[in-house]
Amino acid sequence: DVYLTVYVGGNGTLRVAAPGSWAWVAGADIVAAGGGQVAHLVDGVLLPTDDDAGSVYDALSDDPDLTLFKSLVDAAGPEYVALLTNTSSQVTLLAPTNAAVMALLSVLPENVTQDADFMLALVNV
Repeated sequence: DVYLTVYVGGNGTLRVAAPGSWAWVAGADIVAAGGGQVAHLVDGVLLPTDDDAGSVYDALSDDPDLTLFKSLVDAAGPEYVALLTNTSSQVTLLAPTNAAVMALLSVLPENVTQDADFMLALVNV
C-alpha cells in the first residue's frame, strides 16, 4: 500500500507527499456533480516510491485488486499500455479497485461494456 501525507502550511497551503515525491495542492475540494464525490488537483506527479519500482503498468499488474482496471487499460489499446509501461512517462494514475469498478458497472446499463467510447473514457489518462 502507498500512503499519502498531507502537510498544511502556515498560510493555508497544502502539500501532498508520497514516498517518492511531493506536490502542491493547486485546487482543493472540487465537488463533482451530485455532490457525492470530491477531487483535489495537484501540480505534479506523485511517485509511489523513490526506489526503482518499475512502471505504472507494472504496479497495475502486480496488484490483485486492480485486475479489472488493468483489463480496461489493456482493452483501451496499445498506446495506453505503452504510456503506462514507459518509465519516463510523467503520469499519476488513480486506479479504481475491483470493487469500485464492479460498483460502477452495477449502476450502468448492461450493454455499456460494449460502448467502446465509454469504456475508453474510463481509462483516458
